[in-house]
This record gives sequence, C-alpha cells and structure tokens, in this order.
Amino acid sequence: MSTQLVTIEKAISSPNQIAEFAKALPASIKSAAFSRIALTTIKSKEAFAKCDPRSLVAALMQCAQLGLVPDGRRAHLIPFGNTVNVVIGYQGLLELARNTGQISTVTVEAVKDSDEFSWDTGQIKHKIDFRNPRGEAYAYYAIVTFKDGSQQASVMTTDEVIAIRDRSQSYQASQKYGKDSPWSSSFDEMAKKTVFRRLAKWLTLSSERFDQAIEVDNQDYVEPKVTVAPTFEPAPVAIQEVSETVSSYSNQPPVPAPVPVDVSTLGGLLSQNKVTLKQFVEWLKSTNKLAADIEVKSLDDIPASIVVAVLADNNRLLNQCVALHGGKR
Repeated sequence: MSTQLVTIEKAISSPNQIAEFAKALPASIKSAAFSRIALTTIKSKEAFAKCDPRSLVAALMQCAQLGLVPDGRRAHLIPFGNTVNVVIGYQGLLELARNTGQISTVTVEAVKDSDEFSWDTGQIKHKIDFRNPRGEAYAYYAIVTFKDGSQQASVMTTDEVIAIRDRSQSYQASQKYGKDSPWSSSFDEMAKKTVFRRLAKWLTLSSERFDQAIEVDNQDYVEPKVTVAPTFEPAPVAIQEVSETVSSYSNQPPVPAPVPVDVSTLGGLLSQNKVTLKQFVEWLKSTNKLAADIEVKSLDDIPASIVVAVLADNNRLLNQCVALHGGKR
C-alpha cells in the first residue's frame, strides 16, 4: 500500500473523523460501517492514491450528508486528478425518494426491441417475454406511484439518454483521459437514473436530502450554452393572487406547451407573458430555485442552469411563474 493511501486510511478511520461522519449521517447508517465501506472502495482503485486526502474526506462528508453509502451503487467516488467527485447512483436516488415516505412504489425499466410497449398521455403498458431474447434497449421509463394511488411517469429514448450522458463531465473525462465513470461501466443503471431524474423534476417531495442529491448530480453535467437577451423593461403588471398552487403544475409530466412560442430567449418569453424581471426573480427565490441572497439586476445575473431549465421542457417551468403572476399564455 502506498504512503498516500496509508495517510488516507488514517484520515478516514480516525475516531475524530468517524465522529464527524456520525454527525452528518442519518440514524439508519452507522458511522463505523460507513467508514469501512469507504475504505474498501478507495483501496479498490489505485487512482485514489494520487488524490488529496482533504478532497476525499470532503467527498465522503458530502455522501454522509446525503445519507448515501459510497458503495458504487448508491454513490460513486470518482477520482479526477488529485480531487474526488461524487456521482449519485441510481439506487441512491431511488432510496432517497422512497425515504420521503410519500411514495408507494417506483418502477424504472428499459424497453427493448422485442417488448410490447405503448405510451398514451402518461399511461404506460409494457409486456416482456422472458422466454426469448429481448434485443437492445431503445427507451427507458420511470413510474412513481404515490401513497394516495396517483401516478407520474416519464419516458426517454436511448438517444435522449446518450445526449445527457455526453454532457457528463465524468464521462467526458473517461473518454478523453481513460478515467473511471459509471456511464462507462454501468450504462443501464445510469440510464435508469437519468429517466427517474427527469421525472423527479415534476415530483413534489418534502426531502432536503433528495433535493441536495439532485443538486449534487447536476454538477456533473455541462449545460449547453444559452444566449440571453439584453435587459428589458416590460410594462409592470400587478401581481394577482391565484388559487392554483405551483404543485398543481409541477406534478404534471412534461408535455408540449399548449400554445407554440416562437421566441428563443428567456427575455422574450418573459416579455411576451408580461412578467417583469423582478416578478420572475421573486418566483425563483420563493420556489428555492435561486438562493435568496443572490442579487439579480439583469438576466445576465441568472445562472445559466436556470435559464436552460426554463427554456427546456416546453416552457412548463415558465407556466408556473406566469400562473403566479397573472400573465396570459
């Protein structure tokens, strides 16, 4: 064992560090067991010997705060140069969703060439004949059934999953430098996580850990570049109270917008819907999409990831803001 790995092992297994893990972990995970699993994972890859122990401990603390064991299924530790990144696993994301107590069942499956499959306005029918070869996967879907019996579902083609994979920094590094990536070793699991992750955007789950896991996972993906319109000053609109809540919109699966929008920038969308920049920022902060302490003086101050999210998904996120502020589509 290298000197660096010995240093790392001492840092992770020290009583003080185990006590720190215990403070962050949920009661269901013992800190000593968490430390042992972490050490097993680290010893399995020589690349960790080149990592800064402080970066590795920080990554493990992040896993502990999320309540996920870094076992390569719930969470992946990815060495990159001398740093360590965390990639949330498929099993980890599902586990956090189930732990909210709001979900009865979660079904995530691959659809393959010989399967019988149909999607009809959110209703999925899938039949598998296990007696014959199923062929290659051409789509993936996720269905969540809540405790009240209601369901939400989402479907992605394999091509859509691959497009998401290609934005993953860990995957890009694996292709360019031969680095490790769960996309390379466990494509099917990552594809299932991806379709469930997309569905999760439309779920209203009261879980800080689940929200944090989504945020951590987002950091692995490079957002496509977006051109933002200059600052505009549309006519002010009085904010009106509406009886419909944001959840009535966010619980719907992604569907095409009811009215085609022929503008390509966020500024144009807000102007068209008579929503001021101030109203838009208030909505972002009230829904925890933007930190309360961030000052926004123009559209250029809004993080690119938020701009992308609003322009994507057929403007459904914008629908929520319009509903709260009385705009008309």
